[in-house]
This record gives sequence, structure tokens and C-alpha cells, in this order.
Amino acid sequence: MALEVGTYLDDLDRTNPVSTDGLGQADDHIRLIKKTILNTFPNITGPVLANQGELNLIDGVTSSTAELNKLDGYSGDVADLNKLAAVTASAAELNKLDGTSATTSDFNKLAAVSASATELSRLAGITSSTAELNKVDGYSGNATDLNILSGASAAGVSSTEFRRLNGVTSSIQDQINNRLSKNGGTLTGNIAMVTSGIINIGGAELQGWSNNLYMDINGGGNIYMRDGNSANATRFTFNIDTGAFTASGDVTAFSDARLKTDVETVANAVDRVSQMRGVFFEKDGRKSVGVIAQEMAEALPEVVHGGDEGYLSVAYGNIVGVLIEAIKELKTEIETLKKGD
Repeated sequence: MALEVGTYLDDLDRTNPVSTDGLGQADDHIRLIKKTILNTFPNITGPVLANQGELNLIDGVTSSTAELNKLDGYSGDVADLNKLAAVTASAAELNKLDGTSATTSDFNKLAAVSASATELSRLAGITSSTAELNKVDGYSGNATDLNILSGASAAGVSSTEFRRLNGVTSSIQDQINNRLSKNGGTLTGNIAMVTSGIINIGGAELQGWSNNLYMDINGGGNIYMRDGNSANATRFTFNIDTGAFTASGDVTAFSDARLKTDVETVANAVDRVSQMRGVFFEKDGRKSVGVIAQEMAEALPEVVHGGDEGYLSVAYGNIVGVLIEAIKELKTEIETLKKGD
């Protein structure tokens, strides 16, 4: 039969060639098929890598050829692909569109984004820029949280920091403003310090360690406790260089009888005092007077105490009780001697 005529693949008769056509017409059929294929796909100048399933997604898609060239390996549906119009992202980036509910405007922010499809599914309704959305990688929050990023500076802020937005329900700035500012303010909550945490206050350091509180004064300063209601009058002074303590009033200790048990009068007080030795000495470059703790431990061990660093200290005020009874014993002896005269 005569060779059919056609310009595109759809023009060809699927029943041709018939079995009665001669072999001489075979080359004409082959040339016709080549012509119609080239006319139907005039812009395909290289290999097409998309498979049948991917190409079937094109039905009903309104995107351009350049946009559809990004379909290789894509698993989304027609609704997703209709969002490709005017999208500038790469094929690798568009592979993350599967199942997302974002718009074309949202997807235009995908260029250079490294987040996964799950993370990008949170883009619906987001007004943040591409630079801000680059922080989404590894983020587990939702669109409401991410809308807080709009206008945020991308410089210096990591993905790890933005992951902390998860569950945020109000303005982060407002929440920060409700906390104590580094410039001062009123603290309404507790301060929890980790082990060995240090609070630095103008060169003075407070440090908690092993259930103890340490205060380090750097630069040779002193510790002053003042009365803010009396023109900041100094009430207590701790001299860091010498360890001296000065109070503007009496320094007292509890001595109520209701706090004491097993009370008994000091006996042989004169003998105890006779075992004591008063000495002048020099400490920290200053001349002073007192006793030696090791000697007092032999005469009156009740007034000697050990320190954390192994040094001994003496409760000087507690020696008064022995001195009182010693004077009374001496008074009795003097009166007895007077009567003997």
C-alpha cells in the first residue's frame, strides 16, 4: 500500500505497515517514524532519565519545560508539581517537595536549603527568608514556631540554636525581656548554679563547691556589710589581707540557759590558768598578743578548734569563764590569808 503521511506521533496509523507491504517500503516507514518523533520532541537534545512513573506525573501540570526538567527521581504528585511554576530551586532541592502543603512562593526559598523533606513540610505559611530557613535543618518544631524567625538575623545563629524554638508559644523577645538583664533588673526566680559554678561581681567571686560556699576577693579588697537605711553606714568589715573582722556593734553568741545542758562550775580554775601562757607574737607582718593553740589544747582543750586547712583556732571569748572562776578562787584565798593575820 502507499506510504502514510504524518507529522507527529499521533498522526501515525498503528495498523501500518500491513503484512502485504513490500520490503522496499521498510526504509520509508523508518524515516517516517524518525521524522514524527523529532517533530513531537523537538527540544530533547540529550538522554531523558525520568522513568514512566515520573513522566506520568506531567499530566495536568502547568509548569514550563525548564521547570519539568527537574523531575528526574522525583516522587511527588501532580498537585505538588503544579507549584513548580517560577521555582528556581534545583532538582535535588525539589525532591523534598513530596507531600508538602507549601505554595510556590514558599518553595522559591528552597535554593541552597539543606533540610530534609520532613523539615521542609513545615514551610506552609512561613514568611521567613531563604537565609533564615537554612536554619531549619534538624529542627523539630512546627510552622507557628518557625514564623517567629521572620526578620531574624541569620549571621551567628546555628541550627542547634533554632531547634530550641520547638514548642515556643509566645514572642521569644518578650520572654527574654521577662528575664534578668545583664544590665540589671529584678530577679523573680531562683538561680541554679552547676557544680563549681562561679558568680563574678566586680572582681569578687562566689563559688559553690562540695556543699560549701567560697568567696574570693581579688585585688586586695575587703568585704563590707552596710546599712542601706542609714546612709550606707558600714556595720561589718572583713579585712582580706589580715583576716581581721570588725563590727560597729557588739559581737555576741547564744548563752541562754535554755540552750545548755550538763552545766557545772569550773573547778581548779587557778591551776588551769597557771598552765596557760600569754604571748606576744607577729602574724601577717603585724605585732599581736594572745595564746598558742597547741598549748591551750593542753590547758583548756574546750576552746581549741580545728580548721578545714588543718590549722587550729582558739575561742578567746570562752576563756573568760575560766578566768572568772580563777579570780573567785584567788579572792577566797586572799580572804583566808587576811583572816589568818
